[in-house]
Amino acid sequence: MGRSVCDAVRRLAEAGLVEFDVHAHERFEEFDIAEEDIMSALENAVHARSQHRGRVLVQGPDLLGYELHVVAEVSSRIYVVTAMWPKEE
Repeated sequence: MGRSVCDAVRRLAEAGLVEFDVHAHERFEEFDIAEEDIMSALENAVHARSQHRGRVLVQGPDLLGYELHVVAEVSSRIYVVTAMWPKEE
């Protein structure tokens, strides 16, 4: 799944085919994530893996190069459900 989904995510994001769930905007505020950082992570996706309910976890860098996790539904467009910084180990 990883590479082809990453390629699709990058293409869709670069084409501006991205929508945001209301919940996603709440998470952005909670975690201090700018929409531009989400777009950067999607446009520069480096990894993607399946999640439950047909969702995909996309990992990519924010505008400053920090890893960001974006959960989205990916089809003919990207529907961002939520985003978060990875947990520190």
